[in-house]
Amino acid sequence: MKNRLVFVEGLPGAGKTTCAKKICELQKAQGRKVKRYREHEVHPVDMTRQAYLSVAEFKDIIKKIEKAWLNNNGKPSEAIQNLIQKESMQFNEHIVLAYWQLLFEYDIFKNPDEREILAELRSKEICDGNVSFSLYSDIYIKRFKDFVDKSISTDITIIFEGTLIQNILFDLIGYYMLSDNEIFEFYKKLERIIACLNPIIVYVNASHINDLVERTSKRKDMWYEGMLNWISKSPYGLKHNLSGIDGIIMFCEKRKKLDESILSHIGVECLFVDYEDLKGGDVLCQILC
Repeated sequence: MKNRLVFVEGLPGAGKTTCAKKICELQKAQGRKVKRYREHEVHPVDMTRQAYLSVAEFKDIIKKIEKAWLNNNGKPSEAIQNLIQKESMQFNEHIVLAYWQLLFEYDIFKNPDEREILAELRSKEICDGNVSFSLYSDIYIKRFKDFVDKSISTDITIIFEGTLIQNILFDLIGYYMLSDNEIFEFYKKLERIIACLNPIIVYVNASHINDLVERTSKRKDMWYEGMLNWISKSPYGLKHNLSGIDGIIMFCEKRKKLDESILSHIGVECLFVDYEDLKGGDVLCQILC
């Protein structure tokens, strides 16, 4: 049985997006059906930068966005509601809205009154310590179970980017500050759920963390600014007095060690690749094609 579920993982800036694109191209070249999910778009599993709204809250948000759009643009846009519906999905009697996608793809939250809505949506995430770990864990477990139940009868290969390790670990380490054993226990639960899809983790190595962080810092984009903010204000960062580029480097060193420990504890096949291996795709093709 070929791998039906591919997780592309690695440190921030290691090359996960490039790797995921390459895997998608290789799968399509082999005539396979494939679906790649990027970070922060409407997603069947990941909850990062996704607002977890009641139906009433979702309807209220739509009204607020439409009103702000009308005030700022002078005319209503029928496309706005369609965009919001496109970037949302129903789950567990709630609506999960990929609001970050609305920000980056459609630039909806560019005005001050729209920024207030953005702040409200951010407060409705389950990430960043906004909910108890018990609720956080329950939601993720159910998300994975629902995804597997819907995917098991299809012949589509699913590619997730940063979904299994990176985005979840930001919370498990940064906000809940779980012990390594508690983290391993959480991942063992996920492993048992996804096993029937014959998953594989493609891990993009970062051998020189200092160079990686330095390269990433030159982007000076919203992601980098967000990382600086997270490092200095998360409970983990505050406890360890982390800040600036040095703080990011120290966290990435912790992450790399923990990533390797997680991969050695769970029974999921893992392929380690270097960024240079992605240019030709030969290493990936030997395993995945």
